Amino acid sequence: MLNILNMELTRLLKSKCTYIILVLTFLISMLNPAMFKLLEIVEEQLVNDVSYSEEAEDIEISAEDEEIMQETEAMEEDSSVFGEMEWKCTNMTEANITGCNILLLITIFAVIFINGELKNGYIKNLTGYAFKRSKLVIANMIIVAIYTIISLLLCFASTSLATLVLFSNSSMGDFGEFAKVFGVQILLHLGFAFFVSSLTYFVRSSVMPMIVGISLASGMGALIYQLLSLAVNKIFDPEKNFDLTKYTLSGNVLTTVSKGNDLALTMGGASSDDLIRAVIVAVICGTAALIVGCMVTEKKDIK
Repeated sequence: MLNILNMELTRLLKSKCTYIILVLTFLISMLNPAMFKLLEIVEEQLVNDVSYSEEAEDIEISAEDEEIMQETEAMEEDSSVFGEMEWKCTNMTEANITGCNILLLITIFAVIFINGELKNGYIKNLTGYAFKRSKLVIANMIIVAIYTIISLLLCFASTSLATLVLFSNSSMGDFGEFAKVFGVQILLHLGFAFFVSSLTYFVRSSVMPMIVGISLASGMGALIYQLLSLAVNKIFDPEKNFDLTKYTLSGNVLTTVSKGNDLALTMGGASSDDLIRAVIVAVICGTAALIVGCMVTEKKDIK
């Protein structure tokens, strides 16, 4: 088993795909802070333009008009999107992760890495080292898991770097709350990576797993979950308000954020029950995917 794992690790380190996707992860993780910085600059410019226009008007106004103008300015300050917001690295990282950009890249890597072993006959050379073919699947899943964790840590590092550099009013944030959410997100990403890897073993092609993985990791997955939830509620019991998103991997990736995170797509934050449910979904789906991958590899002929 250790020999197989060592060979798969060597294949990982020698693959160009490994480094290309890591570079993309690093760059894409910086886009979110850059986008918020651009929006902040635009907002500041609009405020400055309004202030300049008011100063340029050299007209005499009454006390009543001045009071109205002061109230208007106060309302504009309250309606400011960013204002004196403290930019937290933890919140920015969660916004990046819930955007599913990292999940998308991990999906692409997992499919390419697993399929690379199947399409070039490399797996034939490894069967002599393993009494059971399932050991090959387990070794590959371990490599995919390592890569997934590295990708998420890289996302946190690059996002934090960009946030601290771009914003003067920035901080690292609450690590206690973030650690719980980040740990759950790691499990969810692992479960999803195992799912697309198992699907690749099952169909022995990269096309279908890539399409399914990218569809679920994009906004299309959330749309599908909502449509199915509406159908279930309409057929069975509309009052129960069943939500399929809560019981899927990519759905939980979208909704698992810390409480009070104003930057994430999902407001409100995840409760303790939400985190526990997400962990259960990740463990069940990941374990099922691993078992299916092992069973399929044991039964199918190696071509």
